[in-house]
Amino acid sequence: MKNNNKINTRIAPSPTGPLHIGTARTALYNYLYAKKNGGKFFIRIEDTDTKRCKKKFFRNAMDSMHALGIFEDALFVQSKRTEIYKKELKRLIEEGKAYISKEKSKKNDKKFVKVVRFKNHKKIIEFKDTIRGNIKIDTTELGDFVIARSISDPLYHLTVVVDDEDMEITDVIRGDDHISNTPRQILLIEALGYTIPRYTHLPLIISPDGGKLSKRKSDTSILNYIDSGYLAGALLNYLSILGIGETDNTKGQSKDEVKDMKQLIDFFDINKLQKRSATFDNKKLDWFNKQYIKKLSYIDFRKHLSFCLFKKYPLKSIIRKKITTEIFKDLKERYHTFSEMKDAVKIKEYDYLFKSTNKEAEKIPHNKSSKKDALIHLKRLVEIIKDLDTFTVENLKNSIYLYTDKVGVGEVLWPFRYSLSGKERSIDGFLIASLIGKKETIKRLNETIKILEK
Repeated sequence: MKNNNKINTRIAPSPTGPLHIGTARTALYNYLYAKKNGGKFFIRIEDTDTKRCKKKFFRNAMDSMHALGIFEDALFVQSKRTEIYKKELKRLIEEGKAYISKEKSKKNDKKFVKVVRFKNHKKIIEFKDTIRGNIKIDTTELGDFVIARSISDPLYHLTVVVDDEDMEITDVIRGDDHISNTPRQILLIEALGYTIPRYTHLPLIISPDGGKLSKRKSDTSILNYIDSGYLAGALLNYLSILGIGETDNTKGQSKDEVKDMKQLIDFFDINKLQKRSATFDNKKLDWFNKQYIKKLSYIDFRKHLSFCLFKKYPLKSIIRKKITTEIFKDLKERYHTFSEMKDAVKIKEYDYLFKSTNKEAEKIPHNKSSKKDALIHLKRLVEIIKDLDTFTVENLKNSIYLYTDKVGVGEVLWPFRYSLSGKERSIDGFLIASLIGKKETIKRLNETIKILEK
């Protein structure tokens, strides 16, 4: 029997595929609820389906949750608990609550198999769900359902019930696709004399187009998100708000604020879980990721970017050591994910720091200026730069701003930066000039002047 003075929760992934967003959110809610109430959180690997379950997915599930900072108080593996299930199966049969049924095999109708069926008394099952309130289900149509393929081969409904009792699970928090499983499990709980847990069935997470997020595709898996450049803390924060409303007892915190695990535990309120499905919004996840990227130190930022670029695009062969700091600052400022940064480096977004790049004549003038105006401004900039004895960002700004104060900032700085980078978006023009040097800066400005003079 369970000690109802404590809270115990569990997550029970089946290792038949990578741990995906939905299961991770469920794991997080179980973890937050247990820890907020001083209870324990367990991980139970449901691997009795030997044909579909694989060790690599077992490892994936554990690595995914640990990467998010979700750590178990104990780990249970169903394949190692067969004797416990056999004992309870035999007890049900001996007490007349289940029976062995000789039936034709589904694979070969000439062969017979002996399955174990639960003797269903066809009653109305009523249970309270935290989100949906009281739920009533008539179990008549369930019939005498199968609970084991044989005495040594138990099925899902029996193993779940036995495990939850053995682990003293007080609260079952899971997806609402399990509501239809609950009546069978309650019938078994009552037959075995166990304690019925409290149920909370979470609405599923849906894609932006309203469809169901696939559990089988790797692009919805936790480790895939991390491998593609999302920070674990950002994923954790975003998952924590999927399907939960604002709480009233969180000292003024908003659910959209960046929080560490302790703050997430304090913020979580199971009574604020919503009935409607939560939409997985990549833009919101990107926003959280951006906040976490901003907080990274230079060393940690470089480490994450190096990991994302991996062997195919090694940092040292792409970015010169003397300018990595400035490029990193730009990447950190402009992009939301490390995968975006990888793409920027991959397509040689920063080539202009190493060589002069092609420029299109129509893009040289500022949107308020003509080609003639741009030509005048660029020629003046060449004169200003030639007169500089010390070529630094500060000296460049001081000298050029004296000119822009008279003719307009955008009209001058746009053709200046575009002449140096050949791109509509790049790091600051003054910074580019200081990095490539006075001689190269004048050379590129003259190249642009020639384009305009044609």
